[in-house]
Amino acid sequence: MGVLDWFKKSLGGGGSQARSADSPMEARSADSPVEAQSAGSARTALRGNDSAEPPIGTVEVGSAGESASPTPPSDSGEDILSALKAKIAELSNGQLGEDDLDANAMLFDFGYVDSLSAVTLISFVDSQYGVAVTELDLVGAINNLQLLADHIHTQRVG
Repeated sequence: MGVLDWFKKSLGGGGSQARSADSPMEARSADSPVEAQSAGSARTALRGNDSAEPPIGTVEVGSAGESASPTPPSDSGEDILSALKAKIAELSNGQLGEDDLDANAMLFDFGYVDSLSAVTLISFVDSQYGVAVTELDLVGAINNLQLLADHIHTQRVG
């Protein structure tokens, strides 16, 4: 049996049979209830959440038809620095507390962030403050929490 024949057989049949299935996962007959359940779960995940909960990131609409907006973050440099410290502590999965963080220590050199958490931090800064920061900024001119807080403050106020 060649590879093509094996592939056709594993998909449930011969070469010219018409399939009504949406995907190869559905075309293959389930060998066990677990496989059937897994295939159903995969289809549900791809099609979306059918629960009553709204998707993540949606904003509830008030009774007057106006959307409820989150409270804008404070523009004070101290509040921004505090929020950044809280985010770094969160990214450390409990390894660092906010009080453990030196605002003037280099983010990468002291292990406060790595390449993955830096991307998360950049996303946080953009979503919370609307300020674009790049990975190069974090290893260059804006390489510690105090400089990052000052940069955000300057961009938002100035």
